Amino acid sequence: MPNIIVTGIETGKTYAQESKEVIITAFDNLKLSELVVMLNGEEYKRWSTDEIDEITASNQDFVLSVAESNRAQQLVVTAYDAAGNEISQSVDDFYVTTNAWIRFYNNKLAFFGSIGTGVAAIGGGGYLGFFLRRRKLIKLAKAAEK
Repeated sequence: MPNIIVTGIETGKTYAQESKEVIITAFDNLKLSELVVMLNGEEYKRWSTDEIDEITASNQDFVLSVAESNRAQQLVVTAYDAAGNEISQSVDDFYVTTNAWIRFYNNKLAFFGSIGTGVAAIGGGGYLGFFLRRRKLIKLAKAAEK
């Protein structure tokens, strides 16, 4: 049965880069026959048996680069062995983008934190205005009583 380890990217992460290097370690107890990488539902890279033999003989990993996109991306790596077994590993909802707005929007803590801060500031300002107005009206009422 083949094994796959994908490093360099993680599910749900955002990378502020124009491209992101992905390293794939794939191996089998006997022989890998094919390694296929799908990016966003389309075939991105395919290594044949000869290419796999060459890479594994030199103890190297399979390396590719994921280009920038303003949309969430999905990477699926599938390895096939000589016996016909296959295994897949996917990395979902990751962003490779230099767009500051996309990075901010996808950083949920910062995004919702800034919304919460804005709401608190507006609410606090409204309460302060109400409090100062009420205080002024009380002073005017006391002055009218005298």
